[in-house]
Amino acid sequence: MRINQGIVVLILTLLTVGFAGPAGASVKIIGTATYDNQQYNLIYEDADPFLVWLDFQHDPPGDRPVWSEQIIWGLSLNTALTNYNFDPGYNMALSWGLPTKTEIELLFTDITASNNYAPFTSVGGGNWPYFWSSTENPLDNTEAWFHFLNGNYGFGPKTNGSNALAVAHLVVPEPSTYLLLCLSLCVVGYTRRRLKVR
Repeated sequence: MRINQGIVVLILTLLTVGFAGPAGASVKIIGTATYDNQQYNLIYEDADPFLVWLDFQHDPPGDRPVWSEQIIWGLSLNTALTNYNFDPGYNMALSWGLPTKTEIELLFTDITASNNYAPFTSVGGGNWPYFWSSTENPLDNTEAWFHFLNGNYGFGPKTNGSNALAVAHLVVPEPSTYLLLCLSLCVVGYTRRRLKVR
């Protein structure tokens, strides 16, 4: 039985595309955006899925916002953030909100390795070092997940006041993924033409 070389190449290419992805989570500044008339860094985390964090700790003066108020604040960034200025290669549409339990845990794992939480400049300041996530307790809808900078975490009453960070979700394939996808499409086209000629 003779195996068509084009089909073998196609299968190998598709497998490579399927397994292509970020090698490891890292964080870096990719631009800025304006919030409340001030510029803040946009910090890219090449996790799965790719994430963009706003380098801003929502901790307004007075009573700290409860969970529902922080959820509303996170969603409000979709219109409150203006004047995006991305580094070359990172221009993208963003959808803002509070991070999930998994996202905030991954972020703190990535940034607490450095004592200064680099590249963030706003995280770690203030008097209340814990942050709400958007994840609610599946067994008790009066609680949501929070995460302390010192590594402690758990579910707590939504009526507690706390800080918040905002994250934007996006899907941005790496350039190598685009290249492999184009290559696989070329192989498919070539293979189909050869089959038609026979």
